[in-house]
Amino acid sequence: MQLALDFGNTRIKWGVFDGNQLTGSGHFENQPSDVFLTTIKRYPIKKAMYLATRNYAEDWLSTWIPSMPIQQYTEHIPIPLEIEYFPNSSLGKDRIAAAIGAKSLFPDTALLVIDMGTCITIDRVSASGKFLGGNISPGIEMRLRSFPAFTARLPLVKADMPQKAFGDSTVTAMQNGAVRGSMLEIQSWIQLAQDQCENMQVVFTGGDVHFFEKFTNNQIFADPNLVLFGVNEIIRYND
Repeated sequence: MQLALDFGNTRIKWGVFDGNQLTGSGHFENQPSDVFLTTIKRYPIKKAMYLATRNYAEDWLSTWIPSMPIQQYTEHIPIPLEIEYFPNSSLGKDRIAAAIGAKSLFPDTALLVIDMGTCITIDRVSASGKFLGGNISPGIEMRLRSFPAFTARLPLVKADMPQKAFGDSTVTAMQNGAVRGSMLEIQSWIQLAQDQCENMQVVFTGGDVHFFEKFTNNQIFADPNLVLFGVNEIIRYND
Protein backbone atom coordinates (compact mmCIF):
# COMPACT_ATOMS: atom_id res chain seq x y z
CA MET A 1 0.00 0.00 0.00
CA GLN A 2 1.07 3.60 -0.59
CA LEU A 3 0.73 6.88 1.31
CA ALA A 4 0.49 10.17 -0.60
CA LEU A 5 0.79 13.55 1.14
CA ASP A 6 0.19 17.03 -0.23
CA PHE A 7 1.47 19.94 1.87
CA GLY A 8 -0.56 22.75 0.34
CA ASN A 9 -0.74 26.45 1.08
CA THR A 10 -3.60 26.15 3.58
CA ARG A 11 -3.82 22.50 4.63
CA ILE A 12 -2.24 19.08 4.47
CA LYS A 13 -4.06 16.40 2.46
CA TRP A 14 -3.40 12.69 2.73
CA GLY A 15 -4.47 9.53 0.95
CA VAL A 16 -3.78 5.84 1.46
CA PHE A 17 -3.90 3.72 -1.71
CA ASP A 18 -4.06 0.02 -2.44
CA GLY A 19 -2.62 -0.05 -5.94
CA ASN A 20 -4.59 2.64 -7.74
CA GLN A 21 -7.58 2.46 -5.38
CA LEU A 22 -8.01 5.15 -2.72
CA THR A 23 -8.88 3.42 0.56
CA GLY A 24 -8.73 6.37 2.96
CA SER A 25 -8.20 10.12 2.77
CA GLY A 26 -8.61 13.37 4.65
CA HIS A 27 -7.04 16.71 5.47
CA PHE A 28 -6.02 18.89 8.41
CA GLU A 29 -4.18 22.16 8.93
CA ASN A 30 -1.08 21.47 11.03
CA GLN A 31 -1.60 18.84 13.70
CA PRO A 32 -2.51 15.44 12.23
CA SER A 33 -6.02 14.16 12.84
CA ASP A 34 -6.68 11.00 14.83
CA VAL A 35 -8.13 9.44 11.67
CA PHE A 36 -4.84 10.01 9.83
CA LEU A 37 -2.67 8.56 12.62
CA THR A 38 -4.98 5.57 13.07
CA THR A 39 -5.13 4.87 9.33
CA ILE A 40 -1.40 4.85 8.70
CA LYS A 41 -0.93 2.48 11.65
CA ARG A 42 -3.69 0.17 10.43
CA TYR A 43 -2.46 -0.38 6.88
CA PRO A 44 0.82 -2.01 5.75
CA ILE A 45 2.23 1.01 3.91
CA LYS A 46 5.26 0.06 1.82
CA LYS A 47 5.86 3.29 -0.12
CA ALA A 48 5.24 6.93 0.76
CA MET A 49 5.77 10.23 -1.06
CA TYR A 50 4.94 13.86 -0.44
CA LEU A 51 4.96 17.11 -2.36
CA ALA A 52 5.17 20.44 -0.59
CA THR A 53 4.64 24.14 -1.15
CA ARG A 54 5.45 24.67 2.55
CA ASN A 55 9.02 24.95 3.81
CA TYR A 56 8.53 23.02 7.05
CA ALA A 57 7.32 19.71 5.58
CA GLU A 58 10.47 17.82 6.60
CA ASP A 59 10.24 19.04 10.20
CA TRP A 60 6.56 18.06 10.30
CA LEU A 61 7.29 14.57 8.98
CA SER A 62 10.15 13.98 11.41
CA THR A 63 7.88 15.04 14.29
CA TRP A 64 4.70 13.12 13.47
CA ILE A 65 5.75 10.05 11.46
CA PRO A 66 9.49 9.71 12.16
CA SER A 67 9.59 5.93 11.66
CA MET A 68 8.13 5.99 8.14
CA PRO A 69 10.56 6.34 5.20
CA ILE A 70 9.00 8.92 2.91
CA GLN A 71 10.33 10.42 -0.31
CA GLN A 72 9.83 13.97 -1.51
CA TYR A 73 8.66 14.46 -5.06
CA THR A 74 11.22 16.60 -6.93
CA GLU A 75 11.85 17.30 -10.60
CA HIS A 76 14.56 14.61 -10.61
CA ILE A 77 12.03 11.80 -10.08
CA PRO A 78 10.75 10.15 -13.28
CA ILE A 79 7.07 10.74 -13.98
CA PRO A 80 4.51 9.25 -16.43
CA LEU A 81 4.09 12.57 -18.23
CA GLU A 82 6.14 14.48 -20.80
CA ILE A 83 6.60 18.11 -19.80
CA GLU A 84 6.56 20.87 -22.43
CA TYR A 85 7.06 23.83 -20.09
CA PHE A 86 10.10 26.06 -19.75
CA PRO A 87 11.97 25.89 -17.55
CA ASN A 88 10.72 22.56 -16.29
CA SER A 89 11.89 23.38 -12.76
CA SER A 90 9.53 26.37 -12.54
CA LEU A 91 6.42 24.24 -12.97
CA GLY A 92 4.62 23.69 -9.67
CA LYS A 93 4.71 20.11 -8.43
CA ASP A 94 1.04 20.32 -7.48
CA ARG A 95 0.16 21.21 -11.09
CA ILE A 96 2.16 18.23 -12.36
CA ALA A 97 0.57 15.88 -9.83
CA ALA A 98 -2.94 17.09 -10.66
CA ALA A 99 -2.27 16.51 -14.36
CA ILE A 100 -0.93 13.01 -13.68
CA GLY A 101 -3.90 12.26 -11.44
CA ALA A 102 -6.32 13.39 -14.14
CA LYS A 103 -4.46 11.34 -16.74
CA SER A 104 -4.77 8.24 -14.57
CA LEU A 105 -8.55 8.70 -14.63
CA PHE A 106 -8.76 9.53 -18.37
CA PRO A 107 -5.67 7.86 -19.87
CA ASP A 108 -6.36 8.30 -23.60
CA THR A 109 -8.10 11.67 -23.55
CA ALA A 110 -7.03 15.28 -24.04
CA LEU A 111 -7.56 17.10 -20.75
CA LEU A 112 -8.07 20.55 -19.30
CA VAL A 113 -7.17 20.32 -15.60
CA ILE A 114 -8.55 23.12 -13.43
CA ASP A 115 -7.47 23.52 -9.81
CA MET A 116 -9.54 26.06 -7.89
CA GLY A 117 -7.43 26.56 -4.79
CA THR A 118 -5.33 29.42 -3.43
CA CYS A 119 -4.56 30.13 -7.08
CA ILE A 120 -6.62 29.03 -10.06
CA THR A 121 -4.54 26.94 -12.43
CA ILE A 122 -5.79 25.81 -15.83
CA ASP A 123 -3.54 23.29 -17.58
CA ARG A 124 -3.70 21.34 -20.82
CA VAL A 125 -2.61 17.73 -21.24
CA SER A 126 -2.59 16.02 -24.63
CA ALA A 127 -4.21 12.64 -25.29
CA SER A 128 -0.71 11.18 -25.72
CA GLY A 129 0.40 12.34 -22.26
CA LYS A 130 2.17 15.66 -22.82
CA PHE A 131 1.81 18.55 -20.39
CA LEU A 132 1.28 21.43 -22.81
CA GLY A 133 1.24 24.32 -20.33
CA GLY A 134 -1.46 26.47 -18.88
CA ASN A 135 -2.33 29.61 -16.97
CA ILE A 136 -2.34 30.86 -13.38
CA SER A 137 -4.59 33.50 -11.89
CA PRO A 138 -5.48 34.56 -8.32
CA GLY A 139 -7.92 32.34 -6.49
CA ILE A 140 -11.21 33.61 -5.07
CA GLU A 141 -9.91 34.25 -1.56
CA MET A 142 -6.86 36.02 -2.91
CA ARG A 143 -9.08 38.30 -5.01
CA LEU A 144 -11.31 39.14 -2.08
CA ARG A 145 -8.35 39.88 0.21
CA SER A 146 -6.89 42.22 -2.39
CA PHE A 147 -9.77 44.69 -1.97
CA PRO A 148 -8.91 45.88 1.56
CA ALA A 149 -5.19 45.34 0.93
CA PHE A 150 -5.05 47.78 -1.98
CA THR A 151 -7.89 50.19 -1.25
CA ALA A 152 -8.71 52.40 1.72
CA ARG A 153 -12.48 51.91 1.88
CA LEU A 154 -13.41 48.50 0.49
CA PRO A 155 -13.98 45.84 3.19
CA LEU A 156 -13.07 42.19 3.39
CA VAL A 157 -16.17 40.19 2.42
CA LYS A 158 -16.88 36.47 2.43
CA ALA A 159 -16.82 34.39 -0.72
CA ASP A 160 -20.35 33.99 -2.01
CA MET A 161 -22.23 33.91 -5.31
CA PRO A 162 -24.97 36.59 -5.36
CA GLN A 163 -28.23 35.69 -7.07
CA LYS A 164 -28.10 38.81 -9.23
CA ALA A 165 -25.43 39.01 -11.93
CA PHE A 166 -24.91 42.71 -11.18
CA GLY A 167 -24.49 43.68 -7.54
CA ASP A 168 -27.03 45.91 -5.80
CA SER A 169 -24.63 46.75 -2.94
CA THR A 170 -20.89 47.17 -2.49
CA VAL A 171 -20.68 43.72 -0.91
CA THR A 172 -22.52 41.93 -3.73
CA ALA A 173 -20.64 43.97 -6.32
CA MET A 174 -17.34 42.78 -4.82
CA GLN A 175 -18.57 39.19 -4.57
CA ASN A 176 -19.66 39.25 -8.19
CA GLY A 177 -16.33 40.71 -9.25
CA ALA A 178 -14.30 38.12 -7.37
CA VAL A 179 -16.47 35.00 -7.42
CA ARG A 180 -18.66 35.32 -10.51
CA GLY A 181 -15.78 36.98 -12.34
CA SER A 182 -13.62 33.92 -11.61
CA MET A 183 -16.35 31.63 -12.94
CA LEU A 184 -16.73 33.64 -16.14
CA GLU A 185 -12.96 33.59 -16.57
CA ILE A 186 -12.83 29.81 -16.17
CA GLN A 187 -15.76 29.36 -18.54
CA SER A 188 -13.95 31.40 -21.18
CA TRP A 189 -10.75 29.35 -20.81
CA ILE A 190 -12.76 26.14 -21.18
CA GLN A 191 -14.39 27.42 -24.35
CA LEU A 192 -11.05 28.53 -25.78
CA ALA A 193 -9.45 25.16 -25.05
CA GLN A 194 -12.37 23.24 -26.52
CA ASP A 195 -12.24 25.42 -29.65
CA GLN A 196 -8.62 24.35 -30.08
CA CYS A 197 -9.13 20.68 -29.27
CA GLU A 198 -12.31 18.68 -29.78
CA ASN A 199 -13.31 15.91 -27.37
CA MET A 200 -11.46 17.49 -24.46
CA GLN A 201 -12.35 16.32 -20.97
CA VAL A 202 -12.44 19.04 -18.30
CA VAL A 203 -11.38 17.88 -14.83
CA PHE A 204 -11.76 20.02 -11.72
CA THR A 205 -10.18 19.88 -8.28
CA GLY A 206 -9.63 22.32 -5.41
CA GLY A 207 -11.65 23.69 -2.53
CA ASP A 208 -13.64 26.25 -4.53
CA VAL A 209 -15.07 23.87 -7.14
CA HIS A 210 -18.54 24.15 -5.57
CA PHE A 211 -18.80 27.71 -6.86
CA PHE A 212 -18.43 26.52 -10.44
CA GLU A 213 -20.90 23.70 -9.84
CA LYS A 214 -23.45 26.35 -8.82
CA PHE A 215 -22.50 28.60 -11.73
CA THR A 216 -22.74 26.16 -14.65
CA ASN A 217 -25.71 24.23 -15.98
CA ASN A 218 -23.39 21.53 -17.33
CA GLN A 219 -22.42 18.46 -15.38
CA ILE A 220 -18.72 18.58 -14.48
CA PHE A 221 -16.20 15.99 -13.33
CA ALA A 222 -14.53 16.99 -10.07
CA ASP A 223 -12.28 15.07 -7.70
CA PRO A 224 -10.91 16.72 -4.53
CA ASN A 225 -8.10 14.16 -4.35
CA LEU A 226 -6.69 14.65 -7.84
CA VAL A 227 -3.23 15.69 -6.61
CA LEU A 228 -3.08 12.69 -4.27
CA PHE A 229 -3.96 10.38 -7.17
CA GLY A 230 -1.09 11.97 -9.07
CA VAL A 231 1.41 11.47 -6.25
CA ASN A 232 0.29 7.85 -5.98
CA GLU A 233 0.80 7.35 -9.72
CA ILE A 234 4.35 8.71 -9.38
CA ILE A 235 5.01 6.22 -6.59
CA ARG A 236 3.68 3.37 -8.73
CA TYR A 237 5.62 4.54 -11.79
CA ASN A 238 8.89 4.36 -9.83
CA ASP A 239 8.17 1.08 -8.06
